[in-house]
Amino acid sequence: MHRPDHNIAAYPKLKIFHRSSGVSVMFFHDGVDILPELAQEGILSHSIVYFTFSWFASEKSLKHVAGQLRKTFDIIGESGKDRIRFLLNSHDEYRCARSVLPEACCVLFNNSAFINENSFRPSRQQKIYDTIYNARPNAFKRHELTVGIKNKAYIAYDWKVVDIDLNSYGPSKIFRNMKGAEVPDALSQAKTGLMLSSEEGACYASLEYLLCGLPVISTESVGGRDEFYNESNSLICQPSAIAVAEGVRLALDRLADGTFAPDKIRFGAILRMNHFRNILQQNLSSSLQALGEDPPSPKLLSEKINETNKLWKYRNMRIKKLAQVSGTT
Repeated sequence: MHRPDHNIAAYPKLKIFHRSSGVSVMFFHDGVDILPELAQEGILSHSIVYFTFSWFASEKSLKHVAGQLRKTFDIIGESGKDRIRFLLNSHDEYRCARSVLPEACCVLFNNSAFINENSFRPSRQQKIYDTIYNARPNAFKRHELTVGIKNKAYIAYDWKVVDIDLNSYGPSKIFRNMKGAEVPDALSQAKTGLMLSSEEGACYASLEYLLCGLPVISTESVGGRDEFYNESNSLICQPSAIAVAEGVRLALDRLADGTFAPDKIRFGAILRMNHFRNILQQNLSSSLQALGEDPPSPKLLSEKINETNKLWKYRNMRIKKLAQVSGTT
């Protein structure tokens, strides 16, 4: 049996995005396994919970989500679908999710739209590099595809697992372990940005390029980064060193002839972000109203994003057990 009372006070480290008179709204990132426990503790019966994903939501992973949802419904009943939302980063993931999850639980929202666009602007740095690649030093990022580009820079961090030698690919510069506020200056020293993985998630780095006015050269991918791409801001190339180098050359030509215009690239990216934000804001309002609550301010989401980049202050990150937020850990 689940607890009938509102037990959220027992977990003071839970981050609350919004409180209405009778409902708490929370965001969880990579945390779907916590759903049955939220129901068991009586928290879900007084909440609306949104889940974001850092990686491509494959059919297999979505079936796992469906399994956690069934466990949750076994506790609180099918009405729980009115309180659970999964934010899918791409149209493909959204279509797949609707085939295995209740349609009401699925929302097309690319979580890169949580980036605070005011934190990423073009700066007046001198353009030194033809291209830059902001990617952790792991094999799936495919840095080897950059070997045909002579004038390139990398942004990298001392990740817990490093399985490649970045210097072996001949970068002109490696910016290491930069603070968030320093990244736009590094990006603005380059003319274009690279995205070379075949699979990941929404990909913040890709959108950060666009917000800094850099056109993107990307390989084909799944996970959602291409939700922001169009013929005015990006090129899609084959996953070969020759094709990537040619993509950079073509992007430089398009910058020179005005086909790619940094100010327009940034403006278009913000328009696309606002499209996703409007979807989420409307879903939040309608979900609260369906539970008899007043809708929040239409500026709520944008105000929270302006307060904290990527909504970090209000997202519960990778929580698998409520004991992690009980205040005793």
